[in-house]
Amino acid sequence: MDRRIESSATSFSLPVRCCRWLYFIASWLLVAAVVAQFLLAGVGVFAPVDLCNLVPNRSVGCGFALHVWFGRFVISFLFVAILALCFAARAPRRTTALTSALPGLFALQGLLVLPAGMGGPIRLVAALHVVNGLFILLVALRVTGRAGQLLSEARRSTARSALGALPRSAEGERA
Repeated sequence: MDRRIESSATSFSLPVRCCRWLYFIASWLLVAAVVAQFLLAGVGVFAPVDLCNLVPNRSVGCGFALHVWFGRFVISFLFVAILALCFAARAPRRTTALTSALPGLFALQGLLVLPAGMGGPIRLVAALHVVNGLFILLVALRVTGRAGQLLSEARRSTARSALGALPRSAEGERA
């Protein structure tokens, strides 16, 4: 299932190629951060209470507080960075749309926690927070795959333009 991302340009400038590399790296960092976020949620559920004594800065917190802090600062920064890099990398519309879905899913992630503080059966809606987190991970993995395709398209384009610059020999073949 090898789908190529079509591009209207046949060659890419150095800044666009650099942005594609950064987009690819940032997308992998996002995947790693989402996995770490699941780990931090597990720490909040299963870690012993004395683990909080290992955290020197109480403003960061431990357990779920660390999960919340990591999501608010690290992951939200990565979402903004990856979206900006997507545009700078001149990604196709479908890739841009997929990347643009990530901040929306992140906003939904925050809203899904709100029912946890309410009483009654509405609290069960907060369980969708975990399901949405898995969906964010799947979309982030898909974005990473598309970023890799963009990167390989840029490499192929650069190779084609370099090949086109070679002088032709008398028989019409490339030297």
